[in-house]
Amino acid sequence: MCDLVDGRLKLTEVNARHWLQRGPAIVAGVHLPCIAHSDALGRRIDGVCQVDGMRCLYVWREASHSLVEFIRGQMSVGTLAAGLRNVRVGVVRALEGPGPALREIAR
Repeated sequence: MCDLVDGRLKLTEVNARHWLQRGPAIVAGVHLPCIAHSDALGRRIDGVCQVDGMRCLYVWREASHSLVEFIRGQMSVGTLAAGLRNVRVGVVRALEGPGPALREIAR
């Protein structure tokens, strides 16, 4: 946006909101909110160590798709169980705030 007082371009908004990627990233050792905050303040960012092999699960979507595949005979209980191995975090966590999970269930 051009400032009418001095005619210079100015940044009017920085959208640092993050949603679904926050939880899985934190569990994998990359705390995005802290990194963004430190970066905005010009602070050095140390100690970020990503943990490979972490998996997240979009619970409601996975449950509904798996149920359909199971009913159609396209998925076994063993396949479903194997897909849950090493899951560390759900993408929408109802305990942090029920709103996102309730909206997902309503869909």
